[in-house]
Amino acid sequence: MRPSRSRRALARLLHDDMVSTCGAALPWTLACLQDDFEAYIVHLRFPLAHRRAIRTTNMLERLFDEERRRIKVIPACLP
Repeated sequence: MRPSRSRRALARLLHDDMVSTCGAALPWTLACLQDDFEAYIVHLRFPLAHRRAIRTTNMLERLFDEERRRIKVIPACLP
């Protein structure tokens, strides 16, 4: 197995583990992750030296923003 394929296989394995572990607690977050998972791991097709230079994609930024938005707690009343 080529290294890039093994990295993608590891990413899929970790993804499946996260779904089985956190699926009940964070269904909306995992739904967002599952919708675009292949786009999130596309950078793993490139050699490590190239991946360091590749900027994050809009999909990754959207995922991070969505996660921050969903877990952000806003107090109902400020003292």
